[in-house]
Amino acid sequence: MRGAALAWLIALLGLSGGPAAAETFRLRSGEHANFSRLVLDDLPEGGSWTLGRAGSEYELRLALEGAGFDTGQVYRLIPKTRLLSLEDAGQSTLRLRVAENHHAIAFETETRSLVIDIRAGPPPAGSRFEDPVEPQSAPVLASAPAGTSYRPAARPPPRLELFWGGGLATDGSDASPPPAVSPLAPSLPDPRVVQAEADLMMQLGRAAAQGLVEIDVPDPRALVVPSADAAPVEEDGAAQSAAEGPEPSGQAAPAAAKMAEAAPAAPSDPAGHLAVHSETSIDRAMADQSEKPGVTSEGETCLPATAVDIAAWGDDRAFSEQLADAQTSLLGEFDQPDPAAVERTVKLYLYHGFGAEARATAAAFGLKGDSAALLLTLAEILDDGHADRPGPLAGMADCDTAAALWAVMAEPRITPGATVDHGAVLRAFSALPLHLRRALGPGLVERFIEAGAPDTARAIRDAILRAAGDHGPGLQMIDARLDLARGDSAGAEAALGAVIEDDGPLGPEALILLIDTHLAEGRPVPPPLTAAAAALAFEHRDSPLGKPLARAQVLGLASTGAFAAASEELARTGPRWAAEERRVVARELARMLTDWPDDAVFLARYFADRDLFDRADPPVDLRLDVAGRLLDAGFAAEASLALGPARMVAEGRMIAARAALIERDTGQALALLAGMVGAGPAALRAEALGLAGDHAAAAEAYRRAGLPERAVAEQWRAGDLEAVRGSGTEPQRAVLALDPPQDTTGTEASPAPDDPVSLAGAQALLEASRAARDAWSALLAAPGPVTTVPGALPGPGDAAPGIQLPELSSSGS
Repeated sequence: MRGAALAWLIALLGLSGGPAAAETFRLRSGEHANFSRLVLDDLPEGGSWTLGRAGSEYELRLALEGAGFDTGQVYRLIPKTRLLSLEDAGQSTLRLRVAENHHAIAFETETRSLVIDIRAGPPPAGSRFEDPVEPQSAPVLASAPAGTSYRPAARPPPRLELFWGGGLATDGSDASPPPAVSPLAPSLPDPRVVQAEADLMMQLGRAAAQGLVEIDVPDPRALVVPSADAAPVEEDGAAQSAAEGPEPSGQAAPAAAKMAEAAPAAPSDPAGHLAVHSETSIDRAMADQSEKPGVTSEGETCLPATAVDIAAWGDDRAFSEQLADAQTSLLGEFDQPDPAAVERTVKLYLYHGFGAEARATAAAFGLKGDSAALLLTLAEILDDGHADRPGPLAGMADCDTAAALWAVMAEPRITPGATVDHGAVLRAFSALPLHLRRALGPGLVERFIEAGAPDTARAIRDAILRAAGDHGPGLQMIDARLDLARGDSAGAEAALGAVIEDDGPLGPEALILLIDTHLAEGRPVPPPLTAAAAALAFEHRDSPLGKPLARAQVLGLASTGAFAAASEELARTGPRWAAEERRVVARELARMLTDWPDDAVFLARYFADRDLFDRADPPVDLRLDVAGRLLDAGFAAEASLALGPARMVAEGRMIAARAALIERDTGQALALLAGMVGAGPAALRAEALGLAGDHAAAAEAYRRAGLPERAVAEQWRAGDLEAVRGSGTEPQRAVLALDPPQDTTGTEASPAPDDPVSLAGAQALLEASRAARDAWSALLAAPGPVTTVPGALPGPGDAAPGIQLPELSSSGS
């Protein structure tokens, strides 16, 4: 019992003799563009501190007894580029080692936080933090009474650079004798292994001499002096023995440090045997391929995948929590924006699909550089569905990285003939967060459907469907476009109607697509859809959807024949549009009017909106259709004016020639037809010659054109009775067959006035008169020659396909 009591007494005395529990300060850190920062919070009231130089390092000393420092989380947020190391040196001292050509400054905040900044460059002139600190005295240890100690003498850790370390009293050896170690017999290697190693080394030597292999010989300096940043290996016996060896002192330590810095890193040799590294030509080729960035078909370097890895710019936490974390470091010292923090905030907005907020943040904090241009392009895509200019994404559609996806999205549509890496697009799209897949999917599907790649469009839809949950109107828009691509307009209309009824952000786009579906199939747009387009056009008049909605309203009105209302609406909304946008809608309206079957409606609106037609600057095909319809209605002069530049094409010259013939301008018609070949131009040329009175030339022209009936008609007019007698019509031949009555002498019978007429002669005269009358009646009743010219333009009064050329001349009957 007495021994136990004595042991408890000794334990209590030992506890009471030690210092009181010291306060430990946890260090926070943060990385900025121009400095690294350490923060020590909650300094006690009245507590003073000192920061100064201790050789090549800095020391922070607190006027607190037994204070400690928790440095475990410092390098979680900052790299070892400015602050190389820091350690709790004891005695309320924190030692900091900074990079070359860097300095430290410190200040205290109003909240009793001590801030230390490590900055690049020389220190400010007269900085008090460059003053050397006073050396600290080592604690005085009471001498133990003489006797034999069986406890090892205290020795500081060899890697703890304490200037007072050499002052500790040691006896140079442990009191306990070292254990006896019996020598072991040396281990002899297997002779076969020795021979194999010798053969291998000889073969490698020959190969190296021939330049076939390269042998990495370790630098001897790396084997003598360990690296200054190497961490101690506690479980390695050899390393532990070296750590317990004598510390370099005096000038030996700096020399050793310089050797360690100059020496290259020792190559790892995990096997512990021959330092042999094998590499084939295929290995080298694959390594080179993996290190080289991809290139486009134009030879431009592709953007790396990390540049557009939008999926890595956010996480699953609440947006408000992520935004709060990002915004805490937006401003650094003196309220200067931190570019890295600004970029992180912009990327966070992009991750969540907020393009406008991303652009506003970049503009407010002055984000510059190539990365800023790329981020702003992504923001435009998220907001508007495409970018005004692709910028850094131009030409990247055939890259084998995520850049291909964003390059496709940067353009309103895929350019015909452009090379697109469909696999890269699908991989990048599948890697996006679900909310971005839902937002970008409809526009991406539209692009690939228009480009004739429905399989890729369906794969994009499948990438959205792989996630669970209700995918909402976005997926219905995709289904509608896929239905339209395979001709299922009924299914598309049902899906679009559901999106419109949802009254969400995709409603206006669905309404536009539904109206376009009716127009493409030539069906009238239901008035409720047109009225909805009018209301949404007014609501979105200042957004990118305003003009497409106004166009849908104008064409919806025209689809029901309300061309007057459509023209008035175009005149009202047109001033808000660009000139080319207005021309496009005017052309569509003119096309619908030209195709309208009611001639009265066409002619009335054409002459009422003639200025609209002129401002539309119609293309050649539309001008030809309008001029042809006017010519068919008998408005030859208007048809000629409507042609405009279309008079230069062959079909336009034909229409102009027909108009000239109707106006009896044969010279103009022949000039327009000069040099033209074919049945149509030849028939019009013959018609012009006939109108000019040159019936013989007209007959020849008709014969060359393969129109014998028209040729015979012109021969009849020219008086070529012999030609008509052989190839004329039956009434013509009957008239020509009529002979005057002859007497027995072969001369014409001309009875004298006083000669009596015989009954037989009178009867014959009556029969001849009756036959002549019938022949001439038949000739006069016969219609004029109307001949169909295959492949020619239709003419006035057509009742059959092709061109029918009615008699335009009344001469030579």
